[in-house]
Amino acid sequence: SGDHKVEVTPLDKLPRHVGRKMPVDVLGVVVSIGPMGTIKRKADNTELPRRDVTLADSSGHSVVLTLWADQANRSDLDGCEGKVMQVTTVRVGDFNGCSLSAVTRSQVTLNPEGAEADALRQWWETDGRSAVLTPLGQANGGSGGGLGGSGSGGARANKLQFLSDVLVTEHLPSSNAKPTYHDVIVAVTQVNDGTMYYLANPENGKKVEPKDGRFWCESEGRFVDAAHNRYVLSTRVADATNEIFVSMFNDQVWQQLLTTSLQLLLQPVLRLNLPGLMLIS
Repeated sequence: SGDHKVEVTPLDKLPRHVGRKMPVDVLGVVVSIGPMGTIKRKADNTELPRRDVTLADSSGHSVVLTLWADQANRSDLDGCEGKVMQVTTVRVGDFNGCSLSAVTRSQVTLNPEGAEADALRQWWETDGRSAVLTPLGQANGGSGGGLGGSGSGGARANKLQFLSDVLVTEHLPSSNAKPTYHDVIVAVTQVNDGTMYYLANPENGKKVEPKDGRFWCESEGRFVDAAHNRYVLSTRVADATNEIFVSMFNDQVWQQLLTTSLQLLLQPVLRLNLPGLMLIS
């Protein structure tokens, strides 16, 4: 729409937006443009035009953007390689690791004006045209590139990252968005006081309370005959770029308290598998 304020996301920052419902705005040089294609709509079996455009920016990365319907049919796309393209309100997906898809509200502008577009043109003429570009899927590792989803239902980046790369501080994902997973190396800087365990059903870890000689599970609405302690440990962890609070549960707590108890006292460095949705400063 006319009142949309464009906030360009650099291409190398796109992987952190995979799986979120919040769209982004992008600006890049058209490196290549694919042939016109179609896919069949499941709803009515009609043909939907589509066209892939590869964009690059001064981060040295490239990404594939899919245009649909009238956007894909634009005649000025032919021969637009080397031109700057701005696309607003695009969705970031995990196809081929990390890719972009236009939506109905997306606005595609060739040769946009502004300081960012001018700087990008200058980069392309001086360095970008001969640069070796890294496709985002390839840059983020994994089979088939990038943040290829695993069986856990979320996207995963198979490389070490800094906390500053994965912390979510704006455009927070919705509560039902798929998690993304990241590997980081951090130091434990603080272990919080407080309750370190609760009684749980051994079968599923759900909280229970003693009642009439048995254990009542409120969430399941039934009694169980046995319960055990399920441990939870809240810690502050940090690396050279940032710090966050992390909650560890049961197996992770046992691992840290029993097998690295001495290291814990000596400010250990430990490798964590952190769901992206928890990384909120």
